[in-house]
Amino acid sequence: MTTSIGQWARLVAWRRITWSLVLALLLLICLPMPAALASEPVPHSVSTLPAVTPFSRARFTILYTINSSVISTSLYGGGTYIAPDQVSIWLTNTANTHWNELIQIGTTTYTRTNHGTWQKGSTAGSPMIGTLPIAEQLAWLAHNANGMLSYGNELVGDQTATHYQIWLSGSKLLTLGNTAAALSSTARSLLASSTIKYDLWITPTTGYLIQQNVVVSIPAGTMNSVSSPAVTVSYLITFSDLNDPQITLSAPI
Repeated sequence: MTTSIGQWARLVAWRRITWSLVLALLLLICLPMPAALASEPVPHSVSTLPAVTPFSRARFTILYTINSSVISTSLYGGGTYIAPDQVSIWLTNTANTHWNELIQIGTTTYTRTNHGTWQKGSTAGSPMIGTLPIAEQLAWLAHNANGMLSYGNELVGDQTATHYQIWLSGSKLLTLGNTAAALSSTARSLLASSTIKYDLWITPTTGYLIQQNVVVSIPAGTMNSVSSPAVTVSYLITFSDLNDPQITLSAPI
């Protein structure tokens, strides 16, 4: 079955807007892959999260997926994080035909696609949750959560960690600083009507936030006068090499 030019244009537009929203959300998250479950635990409601021990720097890998009635794709990648406000992320598809990179140092951002020319930007005046210390990020999430659960201890790799789940409405996420101003009107509208689920794994002995699974559910709607389907965006991040002094990051241009 062939795809008409109009259908293809709508699909391309949807991918671009979704990718724009994802890049924004990558700057909105507190940065950390899902735990392997031996059995399905019974969650219970909690009102607070435990104190966390911040790490100064780390490497991470990421798996990102988009699923809807018109698109189903997966991207994988990795990057580095240096507290308090430096991060580099690269993402590519499984065929390695599309490459995206993002570097943020302070309020300055650098992006490029398919190893092309770096484009310089800025997040000045638009504070995002990803630039806050982890303790402040979790405090903000706990304070603004629509619901918060604990699933108890689970084995994550060879470490025992407590699994917490936080449900957050997109409209509440938009109240963080000038987050709304940092997004396009279309992305802002999509995020406002979305639901975000954070799964966090925190080690009870060291207090490290070692894993995070984020799922963003965007309902069907209209963007740029074109009907858009419901879509689920998820990304899984796992950290390694915590506090490794050899991890560095510099501006590409």
